[in-house]
Amino acid sequence: MTRPGQGIESETDGLLGLATVCRGFFQADDACRSAHVVTSRDVPAPFDSLLVHENHMTSTLVGHYGQPVRLDVLKVEETDDWYSRLILLTLAETGQVVELGVARIRLDTLGGDVRDMVVSQRQPLGDILIEHDVLRTIHPQWYFRFGADHPFLAHFDSNGKTGGYGRIGVIRVSGKPVIDVLEVVADVSVEGR
Repeated sequence: MTRPGQGIESETDGLLGLATVCRGFFQADDACRSAHVVTSRDVPAPFDSLLVHENHMTSTLVGHYGQPVRLDVLKVEETDDWYSRLILLTLAETGQVVELGVARIRLDTLGGDVRDMVVSQRQPLGDILIEHDVLRTIHPQWYFRFGADHPFLAHFDSNGKTGGYGRIGVIRVSGKPVIDVLEVVADVSVEGR
């Protein structure tokens, strides 16, 4: 497992990467329970269009659902090296949860305005980076299939009855690994559509 001050970029085991990203929010056993590392080719439609890409999830979710998403920060953990937050993204019109996420951010590598916006917890991370024109690239490292009993899925309206999928990636800012991110989707239908 990666050391507490280290990012996941050098990790070679997807489940250890998952436990590392979730540290402070989920016990390693809970984070890895019924989690299976899969290849990008194993992510079925429509989950593949939400996860198998190198774009920000915020804009991908807005495009998929046709409406803005709101940020709900559930918990924040801070260490000397990382600012981490467990979040939900919900549809602005209905409140339906469309993503559970964890972001681990090296705040000291971001500019003051960007850092202040992240800590203010008012906008999704992708929106902040885009709005401030931060030079960044997104590198998915692993994809996962989560069984219906996985604790991540309890946050979705269907309680993950059919399971869910996710990805862990590294966001590089100006070429340096700055953000580790877990993004999980389960309910892909829109209420009322």
